[in-house]
Amino acid sequence: MREISELPTPCYLFDEAALANNMARVRRLREKTGCRVLLALKGFAAWRLFPLFRPEICGVAASSLNEARLGAEEFGGEIHAYSPAYRPGEFGEIARLASHIVFNSQTEWARFGGAAGKPCGVRINPGYSEIGNPLYNPCRPDSHLGVRAEDAGFIFRDKKIEGLHFHALCEQGAGTLARVAEKVRGQFGAVLPRLRWLNFGGGHMLGGENYCLETFAEIAGGFRREGLEIYLEPGGGLVHECCEFIAAVLDVSPGGNAVLDCSASAHMPDVIEAPYRPDVADSAAAGELPHTYRLCGNTCMAGDIFGEYSFARPLSPGDIVRFQDAAAYTAVKGTVFNGVAAPFLALRRKSGEIEILSGSGYEDYRRRMA
Repeated sequence: MREISELPTPCYLFDEAALANNMARVRRLREKTGCRVLLALKGFAAWRLFPLFRPEICGVAASSLNEARLGAEEFGGEIHAYSPAYRPGEFGEIARLASHIVFNSQTEWARFGGAAGKPCGVRINPGYSEIGNPLYNPCRPDSHLGVRAEDAGFIFRDKKIEGLHFHALCEQGAGTLARVAEKVRGQFGAVLPRLRWLNFGGGHMLGGENYCLETFAEIAGGFRREGLEIYLEPGGGLVHECCEFIAAVLDVSPGGNAVLDCSASAHMPDVIEAPYRPDVADSAAAGELPHTYRLCGNTCMAGDIFGEYSFARPLSPGDIVRFQDAAAYTAVKGTVFNGVAAPFLALRRKSGEIEILSGSGYEDYRRRMA
C-alpha cells in the first residue's frame, strides 16, 4: 500500500471517507429541509471526484461558460448559471447548457432575459453581511455583485423573473444566514409569494461540526411555506477538511527559510491575497516548538511565503510538509507561474489505498502559455 511519503509532490490528497462524511451531512440537510444543494464550481472543480458528490448533489453552480460545460459534461443534473456580466458571444451556449440563469443587474436582464429560454432569476444584494475581509465581502458598499433594494423595482414589476439569488456568507454558519435572510425578507418579502425559487448562495460551512442544521431548517422552512424551492450552492463547505496538500522540503537555509517544491503564489494564492495562513500537520505557531522555519515557495517571487511554523524536530531536504484543509479555492485558482508544475491529484480510498488520479508536466505548461 502506498504511503504518503511515497507520493509524487506537490500533490492534493483527498480522503474518500471524509468526503463521504460531508455528503452524509448534506443528505441529512436534504431530508430535513427538502432543499436542493448545488456544487459551486468556482470553489471546487476536480471533476474526477464528481462521482463521490453526485448521489447527494443535484447539480452545479457555474459562473462561466467553461464551468457550465464542465458541469454538463462531467456532472450532469441542474446547471445554475450566474455571471456578473455575460459575454454576448457566449450567452447563447450558456443558455443552451443551463437549467437556470441568474442575472446580476437590470441592464443584463433587459439585454439577455428575453433570449434565455430557461427559468430566470436575479441576484440581489441585501447590503448586509458579517464578512470581515472586504476581499470576500460581496455586500460591501462598493460591490458590483447583485441588485440593491433601492434599484430593484424591475424585479417587482417583471413577472418573468422566477427566482432570486443572494450570496452574503463566507465559511459561516446558520446563525449568520438567519440574520441575512431577515434582511432579504424585509427588502424583498413582497415579491416572494409569486416567485418559484430562492437561492441562498454559497459560504455555508456545511462540513463544520458545529453547523446548526436545526437553525437552517427553520430558515428554509419559512421560505418553503411560501411555496419557494430553496437552493444553496456551497463550494468549500462541501470539501471542508477533506484534503491535504502534500509538499516536500527542497532546501533549508541557515536563516530558517525552508524552500518547498510548491508555491503559495501558484498553488494557494489566498495565502497572499487574503492573507490566509493554512494549518500544517505536526506544527505550531512560530516559537512554540523548538525549530521554527519560514515555509517558502519555489519561485522567484520574494513574497512567495506560506508563513512561519515551528516543528518538534529540524526540517531537512526530502521531509514532507502536509498543509491541511486544502481543497477549496486552491486547484481552481492554481497557475503555472514561474513554470512550476501543477500539483498531482490523489485519492485515499476508504480501504486506505492511495490512487493517483492526475498529474501534469511540460505539455500542460506549454498549452497554458500559447
